Amino acid sequence: MARLDAIHRRGPIETSRDRFIVVALRDRPMHYVQCIFQPFDTAMLCEASSGAYGKPGFRLQAQSQAALRALQYAQADGGANFSRTVILGDPPDVGIAAELMLAALYDAYGAELDSAIAITAPRGGGAGCGTPTS
Repeated sequence: MARLDAIHRRGPIETSRDRFIVVALRDRPMHYVQCIFQPFDTAMLCEASSGAYGKPGFRLQAQSQAALRALQYAQADGGANFSRTVILGDPPDVGIAAELMLAALYDAYGAELDSAIAITAPRGGGAGCGTPTS
């Protein structure tokens, strides 16, 4: 959540440019969720990996797809990632997006309490990898 808060504070809120975060399981990089702030930070567009844009032959199992659908992610077609818009409110509550990202990692991609994650966030500051604490 600290990375999302840092991205929000570092603005400019009028644009989405470089205002995103990607959270992936470090040992399974095709298992990721990425979110980008929409202008004025009242919403984020989030995508969860379907395997469509990665290593040939990688596809999510049916139970992982069902878990993403349960989190209200939708897939426009089989050649796209799962996506959803997350309403953050005004003022924005970035915790909503943080919880959704972690839920996708745990429910759809099999993350566990000791799973190491890789974080990419150009405006998020801090180190690049870690172990989730929540």
